[in-house]
Amino acid sequence: MTMEKRRVDDLIAYLDRLIALDANEHRTTREITACLTEIQRELRIGPWDRAETYEVPAGVTLDIGGAIIEGPASLNVLTRGERG
Repeated sequence: MTMEKRRVDDLIAYLDRLIALDANEHRTTREITACLTEIQRELRIGPWDRAETYEVPAGVTLDIGGAIIEGPASLNVLTRGERG
């Protein structure tokens, strides 16, 4: 087992414990968020990995902030909180 995989496995086990504590009315929100961030960092998950893909059908034209997109096309859209 590589060191990276072991670290991710340890983080996931820790996250599981934090979630159990949270379910038993302990305040662990900050620690859960930090653990999730660390897991994403270890797995190299970036914002584009969480983007939603939308299809623009043929014959449809979109004007998004001055950018014209004519179908058929695909759009990758990040949620507001994920934009840099």
